[in-house]
Amino acid sequence: MEDGSQATIVIHVDDLMLTCKDDSNMEIALKEIEVKFGEVTIHKGKVLNYLGMVFDFSKLGKVKVTMDGFVEEMLIDSGSRFPGECETPAKKDLFVVGNSKEVDTKEKEFFHTFTAKLLYLAKRVRPDILVAVSYLTKRVQCPNEDDVSKLERVIKYIRHTKDNGIVLEGPKMLQVEAYVDASHGIHEDFRGHTGSTISIGFGPVYSKSSGQKINTKSSAESELVGLSDSTGQIVWARNFLLSQGYEVGPAIIYQDNQSTMALIKNGKSSNERTRHTAIRFFFVSDRVNSNEIKLQYMETENMLADILTKPLQGELFRRLRDQQFLGIINSFLFTRFSHISASFYNN
Repeated sequence: MEDGSQATIVIHVDDLMLTCKDDSNMEIALKEIEVKFGEVTIHKGKVLNYLGMVFDFSKLGKVKVTMDGFVEEMLIDSGSRFPGECETPAKKDLFVVGNSKEVDTKEKEFFHTFTAKLLYLAKRVRPDILVAVSYLTKRVQCPNEDDVSKLERVIKYIRHTKDNGIVLEGPKMLQVEAYVDASHGIHEDFRGHTGSTISIGFGPVYSKSSGQKINTKSSAESELVGLSDSTGQIVWARNFLLSQGYEVGPAIIYQDNQSTMALIKNGKSSNERTRHTAIRFFFVSDRVNSNEIKLQYMETENMLADILTKPLQGELFRRLRDQQFLGIINSFLFTRFSHISASFYNN
């Protein structure tokens, strides 16, 4: 654009989504598209549909994103084989690979199909099931009866929470904030699991839950691996906002392991047994020194990414889910953000 800001077009086959800092530049971009490709159908309004996601801007300063139609269709397709509801998507033994009988070909196809559907849903509007789905995706080639029961649990949870989605709320002064956490040695091969989520106010614009690619010797090293693997995406999110024309400071990354933070702050590997993580350490350290990111300590009980690293249960699961994904603010978050006036969305 003439003012130096960027208009971004997301393309999926013949469906486009256009974002820009202000409406006038968006109109300029739309005219350029029509000059190049001819007449296009444009949808505007308080409620918009894109790739099965419904964006509801009815409340000033907020947008709720859901996939009600997709969820309903999935529940119908599962038929009556998985009746009932559950309050959490997984039991505590999620990452324990059972020794039950391997299922037949037809059941494998069902397992694979529904795991793919759950992954599509989780990556867009239901990050609260990401931990469970991350396990299921590793079992699609050889699922057993125990794995099918874990799939059943997720579907029952979806039925229990079928109206849920994510709620995003942007502040007047944009600030990229990320929560990064890791569970040490949680998998069968004793590798860790990383969870990360990025926001620009309330709600996740990006969430990820995945097993780590290397074995580590301590919780601090697992946290460093998770921090390194997540930092690239966090820096990209900040750079995207800068290119859109917004003024943003360093991205804040919340971390609950003070040993990991001390490792980064000290500027060098502290002992022999952490030298093998040097490349990861220096990548994060360089981003801190360049003022692209800042590390900030967050108490474990308030670490929102904890829900993305392990199968939490009960009140803790519900509290972190409601805080992070549904925009239900507890007293801790209200204290942090009470000075913010939400006026980012202009719809």
